Amino acid sequence: MGETRNAALSDELGLTDFLADRFAVVGTPGECLMKVRTIADAGVDTLLITAIGPQSDVIIRRFGEEVIALL
Repeated sequence: MGETRNAALSDELGLTDFLADRFAVVGTPGECLMKVRTIADAGVDTLLITAIGPQSDVIIRRFGEEVIALL
């Protein structure tokens, strides 16, 4: 999304890692699979998958093939 004041502010406040861990599923396919399983174990049965970037279709396809398909 580029350089924004909000991105800079979360970095300045040391919140970037916390926010990513709390509100995102990111990482390798294995890391994402573990996070999705943790979310499912907590009782969540529906995830909204979004991707921001120039190749969002590729991200969503890979997430389906490399993470969701393994559940």
